[in-house]
Amino acid sequence: MLDQKINEQLGLLQNELHRLKKATDYIDSAKDNSLNIIAELESVQDNFSILHKLFSEYTDKLYDVYKNNIEDLKKSTVFLEKYAGIVDLTSSLLKIMSEIDFKKKLSEIESSVEDSTQHVISALSNVQAVSDQNQNQILEHFKVQRNEFKTIKAVSFITCGFTFLTFFILGIIFRDNLRQLFIHLLGS
Repeated sequence: MLDQKINEQLGLLQNELHRLKKATDYIDSAKDNSLNIIAELESVQDNFSILHKLFSEYTDKLYDVYKNNIEDLKKSTVFLEKYAGIVDLTSSLLKIMSEIDFKKKLSEIESSVEDSTQHVISALSNVQAVSDQNQNQILEHFKVQRNEFKTIKAVSFITCGFTFLTFFILGIIFRDNLRQLFIHLLGS
């Protein structure tokens, strides 16, 4: 009996151990599943961190693009305002030009040029006439001077001739006195 009770107890214990082993296996399996779940959660968290970082970078880039587009838009607005000013000025210039009677203005300019040309031609004619008159007066003056020079030349030639003749006659007359004067001057 004791043996039988021990055997019964051992059988029960064996059943309990078998159940305990199943429970331990289940706990080990749950532990492994928990570790896998934790690893997956860590992976999901890492992926979330990466996604969060990428999303932050994307939103930062998107903000930069937005900011640059706003700046470009402001520059474009300034350009368009300047362009509009140029268009207004061009329109105003075209309006003014359309109001000008170019045929009349050109006719007036042509008339003015013709009048100026006539005045210039008249002035050139007057200058030519005065120039011709001055040239004739200068030529006449040169002729008078040439004649006066010829007269002075003839008078000078005659004067020199008379002077030479006078010295020659005086030399003959005073020849002896001059000889004595030269001897006296040379001897002293």
